[in-house]
Amino acid sequence: MEESKHPKQYNLRKRQNISKPDDNKNGHTISKETSTKSKYSKKENKSSETEMISHRKPTIELLKDWQIIYTKLHQVSTICSVDDYTMWLGSPSGSILKVKYDLVRSSTITYIKEFEYPDVDFYDFCYDFEDDRILYSDRKNSSITAITSEYEISLFKSFRPLKPSCITISSDNYIFVGLVNKYSYDESPSRSIIKMSKDGTVCIKIDSIQEGKVIFTMPHRCIVNNINNNLIVAAFEKSKSKGRILVFNEEGRVISMYTDDRHDVKFSPSFVTCSPGGDIICSDEESGDIFMLDSHAKLLNIIKKGDCRIYGNSCSMAWDTNDQLIIGTKSHPSAKSTGAIQLARYIHDTESKD
Repeated sequence: MEESKHPKQYNLRKRQNISKPDDNKNGHTISKETSTKSKYSKKENKSSETEMISHRKPTIELLKDWQIIYTKLHQVSTICSVDDYTMWLGSPSGSILKVKYDLVRSSTITYIKEFEYPDVDFYDFCYDFEDDRILYSDRKNSSITAITSEYEISLFKSFRPLKPSCITISSDNYIFVGLVNKYSYDESPSRSIIKMSKDGTVCIKIDSIQEGKVIFTMPHRCIVNNINNNLIVAAFEKSKSKGRILVFNEEGRVISMYTDDRHDVKFSPSFVTCSPGGDIICSDEESGDIFMLDSHAKLLNIIKKGDCRIYGNSCSMAWDTNDQLIIGTKSHPSAKSTGAIQLARYIHDTESKD
C-alpha cells in the first residue's frame, strides 16, 4: 500500500459487504444492511444461542496434559516465539523475560534476560523478526520502545499526549498500534488504531467513533491474519465486560464483529491470535473459556475451561515455528503458584457432532 503523510479516514457506510443473504442469522457479521451498533438477534431455543455456522468444530489438544511449566510471572500475558528454542514472555507492570525452552522434551525453561519494572512498564509487545527486536507499548513514556537482541533499549516512536495499548507487526513489516487518551473504557474521539511503516509514517488511522457510533473504546490486543491481511482486534466498548472481536480489512474498514450474545454473559477477551489456517482464537479472561471463530469472526466452537486441562485461565497464545500452540496462563488470585506455559496443537478439521 502506498504510504501517505496524511492518515486516511474511513466511512463505515462504504464498507465492504462480505455477507451472504442469510449470514447475519447468527448475529456476528456486519453487512451493509446493519449498523455497527445493531442489536444481535436472539433465539428462543437456548441451544441456538451458540449455534455453529460450520460443520467444522476446531479444538485444542495439549501435547502433554501433565506438562505445566511454571514461570516467574503471576500471569503470562504476552508470548512471542523467536525460534524453536527461544521466546519472550511478559506480564503487565511486571517483567519482560527472554527464555530458552524445549517444551517437547523438557518441562523447564532457562532465563536468559529479565527486564524488570519499573524499568519496563508495558501494555503489550510484539517481536520484529526482520530487526530481531521486541517492540513494546511503553506506558511510562507514552511511546513504542524497542529492545534489541543485544538488550539495548531505545525509543522507537513517541505518541504523547496519547498512550499506546495493543501492538503487532504484519508479515510485510507494517506496525499496528492502539492509541488512547487514558487507560480506561471511556468514550473519546482521540482513541484509534493506526497502521504505520517502520519509519514512523502513519498510513491508516481507524477512529474509535465513526458517524456517531462507538466501534471500540479500548483496543486491547491485535494481530494481522496472514491468510487475508485483515486486522483482528480484541477490544472493549465502555466496560471490561463488553468485549468484542473486530475484523478490519486492509483499507481499515470494519467488515465483521463477534460479541458473545448469550444472555447475561460477560465477554472479556484477554488476547487474540490467528491459526496458520486463518481461524481466530481468543480467550475470555474471566471465565477462561476459549472461543474459536472463522476468519470472518463467525463462531465455530467454545471450549469450556477445564475441558482440555489448561492450567489456570489462558491469557495469551503464540505459535512456534512448528505451528504448535504455546499457551500462557495466569494463576488464581488466591493461589501461591505462578503463571505457566503449556504446549498444544490446534485441530482445525474436527467435524461437529451437533
